[in-house]
Amino acid sequence: MAQMIRGKAVELANQKLHSRRKMYVDALSIKEGEDDVWLVSLAGSARWIDDGKSSWNMLEDLLKSPKAKTAKDGSKYIVIPFDHSSGKGPASTGPSAFGSSEQDIMATIKSEMKKRSIPFSKIEKNADGSDKMGRLHSFDITKAPLKTVDGPGMGKGPIGEVRQGHEGVPFLQNISVYQGIAGNGKTKRSIMTFRVASSKHKDQGKWEHPAVEPVSILLEATDWALKQWETQLVPLLMKKILNDV
Repeated sequence: MAQMIRGKAVELANQKLHSRRKMYVDALSIKEGEDDVWLVSLAGSARWIDDGKSSWNMLEDLLKSPKAKTAKDGSKYIVIPFDHSSGKGPASTGPSAFGSSEQDIMATIKSEMKKRSIPFSKIEKNADGSDKMGRLHSFDITKAPLKTVDGPGMGKGPIGEVRQGHEGVPFLQNISVYQGIAGNGKTKRSIMTFRVASSKHKDQGKWEHPAVEPVSILLEATDWALKQWETQLVPLLMKKILNDV
């Protein structure tokens, strides 16, 4: 039963979640408790996904990062990278500024790069065949993708306008394409945008994460497993018992 519940929870997570899917699945575990009771647990770090969460400001947590720096005027700031590279889709997106809309973001970038004859994932080469290094391209996309509804990943501004952050900055303004050596010694291609979070933004309504609706995956998986128990497993057990009598 515990394995059934966890399996169903993973199935539901694949159906319902995008950027949060891996975090949720990694937080699921099964362990044996006292008196032969088996427990299906969701780690506290992912409980907010199942239970939902009211809107919150991310600024304080962002500035607690060891990567945060202090400016000359004493304010703290941190540069937040958003990776839109190949293989960085909804399942592995970083900070959730774009949420499940990352597929639209990547499709928009691919289309623009195609217009500019810039490869999306292929490593670019020098004339001698060596891999190019450093920042290779920089451009803006200020007219797409458009905001279609009010919700996570759609940004600020009115429906029908380009998705934008605070002060009307489009999500895809200042895109940079880099190539560099990764930890495995191979050339890595990255398509990035960067935004700055500063202590100066406090009380300005910036870095506000919208409320997250509950998904109730564990409850749904448990209800499903109980129905399987009642309609499938119990009849089989009763049949076996009667046959053994």
